[in-house]
Amino acid sequence: AWRHEKVRRACGESDVAEETLREIIKGAGLDPHEAYVRECLVDALNDALRVLPAAQRRVVEAQVFGGLTFREIAAATGESIDTLTARKRYALRNLSRALRHWIDR
Repeated sequence: AWRHEKVRRACGESDVAEETLREIIKGAGLDPHEAYVRECLVDALNDALRVLPAAQRRVVEAQVFGGLTFREIAAATGESIDTLTARKRYALRNLSRALRHWIDR
C-alpha cells in the first residue's frame, strides 16, 4: 500500500524537478546569466515531460523524481519490469529529441 501511494505521489508531481532545480539555482549563488540559462532549461525539461505519453511520463517521474526502483513501480502498478524499462527507454529517447538544442550547446 505504501509503495502504491509513493508511486501515485511521484507520478502526480510533474514539476518536482522544476521546484528542486529552482532551489538549487537560488542556493548556488549562480550569476544572473547562468541562473537564466538553467531556468530556461528547467522550463524546456518540464515542457518536454508534459508532452510525453502518460505511461512514459509516469515511469520517469516515479523513478527519477520519486526515487523508486523498477521493482517498486512494478509492484505498485502491476506492470512488468520489462514494460517499465521499455517505457523509460522510449521516454529518454523522446526527451533527448525534445532537448537536442540544449544538448548540442
